[in-house]
Amino acid sequence: MPQVAINTDEVTIIDESKINAYIIFSKEDVISYEGNIGIEIREATSQKYPKKSFGLETRDKNNEDLNVSLLRFPEEEDWISDRLTWLDTAINNL
Repeated sequence: MPQVAINTDEVTIIDESKINAYIIFSKEDVISYEGNIGIEIREATSQKYPKKSFGLETRDKNNEDLNVSLLRFPEEEDWISDRLTWLDTAINNL
């Protein structure tokens, strides 16, 4: 199963506007992507649940939008990590 690590340098992720962070995607200790991102909490309704939805924007070293392929999806710079709170069968806490 792929693992995602996000380093925000201890800055709290908020709703509006995105904060700067660094992300690493790996599987079995092999890194498939690492780089700069902007990240924020999505949706007003998701903020009342323990699991949050996040909006991610992959960025280059100058904090400009950067299209990348993540987890074998087509290249894009805007990504969503959905909480799926409403779909209990899709939630898997490891």
